[in-house]
Amino acid sequence: MLVPAEIDRDEYGYWLHPTLADIAVDTPITDHPAAGMEFRFVAMGPDEGAVAHRYFEQGDPDITDWSPSAPDGEGWFVVAIYDTEDGPHCAFARPTAPRGEMEATCIGCGCTDSRACVTPSGPCSWLRLDRGQGVGVCSTCAEHVARWDSGERRLAGRG
Repeated sequence: MLVPAEIDRDEYGYWLHPTLADIAVDTPITDHPAAGMEFRFVAMGPDEGAVAHRYFEQGDPDITDWSPSAPDGEGWFVVAIYDTEDGPHCAFARPTAPRGEMEATCIGCGCTDSRACVTPSGPCSWLRLDRGQGVGVCSTCAEHVARWDSGERRLAGRG
């Protein structure tokens, strides 16, 4: 299950969700085993201001000024900002499963209900959990409890 993550765009404005970093370059995001997710794709059009003019007319690959708009509806978050032969695109995702039935993902390490961290004392357990949002903090990531308690629910960036 994908959860919102901090967006740290590269020098040209592109970004890939840390959970998707293991997929091959030519593999569609929708082929990633992100069970229970719905995807929508937004293309930057040539009429989207100065950034589009620089990209489409001048060949400048820098799209850091592009702020793609989420599709209509609730719960969408960015999973990738990338380039294609047709120009820049942004992939959005949202859960399709009823919120109360989501598998939870740890905001610290990314482990889930079905893929727990394994420690010498056994599998991790939840220190904090929000089933409605599908996120929590596992016992291996106690250093993320303060972030959770302050209201931060994004998956920590992976470097």
